[in-house]
Amino acid sequence: MNESENQGLRENISKCIKSYVKGHKITYRTMARDTNISPTKLSAYVNMSTTPSLKTLIRLCEYMDTDLNTITGIQPYNPIEETIETLENTIASLDL
Repeated sequence: MNESENQGLRENISKCIKSYVKGHKITYRTMARDTNISPTKLSAYVNMSTTPSLKTLIRLCEYMDTDLNTITGIQPYNPIEETIETLENTIASLDL
């Protein structure tokens, strides 16, 4: 993962945490306690100065009742959509 992708990952994680805290009207300290993540580490994730480990990401997902795709901003690969797009392009290029 290059630095740009890593920064994008950190931004998505930070946004998810901030949104959850605001939406559930809790403090970061409460979230840290409930997830067994140190307040210092949670603050680093919110401030985008470090990226959590996969184990920590899973813990955050479970706590926020979300999935890894949402918290990381990664779109899952869907070969069916790609196949449909290829077929549509092929049909459009035919002289019928």
